[in-house]
Amino acid sequence: MATDDKKEYRDVLTLLSHMGSGPAVINKLDQLTVKMQDPRLCETLKKMAQFFREQPELAHAKKFRLLDFARNYSMNSGSRKEASDGIYRVQRYCEQHVASQVPQWELIARAAGWTPPGTAS
Repeated sequence: MATDDKKEYRDVLTLLSHMGSGPAVINKLDQLTVKMQDPRLCETLKKMAQFFREQPELAHAKKFRLLDFARNYSMNSGSRKEASDGIYRVQRYCEQHVASQVPQWELIARAAGWTPPGTAS
């Protein structure tokens, strides 16, 4: 396995627990999407960045951590609850991919509908 295999998933997990200003966290989300190979994760991160951009108190926060947001709003209702749930889903998704023995390219290909030659559909 290549040393940087699944690096993008590890980078996302690092960002989820990173403390930074609101703008810095949002910018990092944007930066991750630029080099993201997993289209499902890329789209989710873009939506997360857009959501946080639209929250003035978060977009301008001096200290902000995505997992803290998820914890603080997990019992709410509405869009903040949905964002909280989304953060936890991203965390689980990335953890599962990092733990998998399957190479990243194959995980992405299978998610897109590819099946290995010789396997029944």
